[in-house]
Amino acid sequence: TGIDWLSNFSSLLLSILLATCLTGSVGAQEEVDRQTSSVQDTDGSDATALLRPIRTDSPQQTLRSFIILRQDLEDELRQYLIDKTPYGERRLVLTLLQLIELIDMSEVPSAARRDVGVDTVGHLLDIFGRGLLPNTLSVPDAEDLEDNADFESYLIPNTPFRIVRITEGERAGDFLFSAKTIRVAPTFARALDGISLDSPMDIDSWSRFLPQLTGWMIPNWLDAALPTPLRKVIFDTPIWKVLFVVITLLAALPLFGRWYNFLEYRKGERRFRQKLVKSLWPLSVIFTALALQAFFETQVNLTGSFAVLTSSCLIAARYLAGAYLLWLLVQAFFEWIISSPRISDKGLNAS
Repeated sequence: TGIDWLSNFSSLLLSILLATCLTGSVGAQEEVDRQTSSVQDTDGSDATALLRPIRTDSPQQTLRSFIILRQDLEDELRQYLIDKTPYGERRLVLTLLQLIELIDMSEVPSAARRDVGVDTVGHLLDIFGRGLLPNTLSVPDAEDLEDNADFESYLIPNTPFRIVRITEGERAGDFLFSAKTIRVAPTFARALDGISLDSPMDIDSWSRFLPQLTGWMIPNWLDAALPTPLRKVIFDTPIWKVLFVVITLLAALPLFGRWYNFLEYRKGERRFRQKLVKSLWPLSVIFTALALQAFFETQVNLTGSFAVLTSSCLIAARYLAGAYLLWLLVQAFFEWIISSPRISDKGLNAS
């Protein structure tokens, strides 16, 4: 009847709308870091309001920015470890992002820049916290470069690191830690591991401490209750986090299997309805993968190679589910055309 036809058309339109919204967020998830600067806390307080502006117009200003941001990071961490809040977490994330902005990340894939950047920042904090930070007054500033237009880089004494002038792209003209820093920092930091770290934080290594951090939703008492063996790092991530992710993903598999069987039982006899009901399964996969990726990144705080692997697997699951969803919706569309009252049951199109 006409009413059934209108109902079918409305259901199809709603499914397409939901699919568009959810699959469209596949690319949007990679923009989270850039959107962080506009995030506000639930009480309306702006997490960016008290952030210091960073300067990278000369090697001296880049090093000064690094020192200032290190101090900010230490102050914010001390407060955050006492009282975990969403606002404190966002301030920490923004400060870490500002530190990453001091490094040339152009050779790193955009999806991995956050994890690689945090890892590199941790190693730089370890290195320069062990007495290798030069006196900033001895580092060339903008005035020193006015008479030397060909100045391209500054080698930090007693280190393999250079602060180089970026010549192309959005950061052209800025002085940043060179892209080589990402490859060299881990090895150089390990060579200095025997030297005590000069930091007001009660830690012996930033690169080992940062992966242990968790989001505000995970209480301090749970962090404190974790046994020491589970805090050891494998694949650049503490063991307990690896176990948590693996167990969570394995537990999700039978749940999705039960959900699929439930939808098969409820899909009915009409082919159009069958396709729409079955489309709920890939929709749920997309939504769950998005939710898990956000939770793993912001609350569990996965780091390093394991974070990249987990993110890649969840992104792949979303794309596969999106392709399956599109296939079901295309089939539903043609089933709707065939069942349209405008087409005669005796016509060739209904065969």
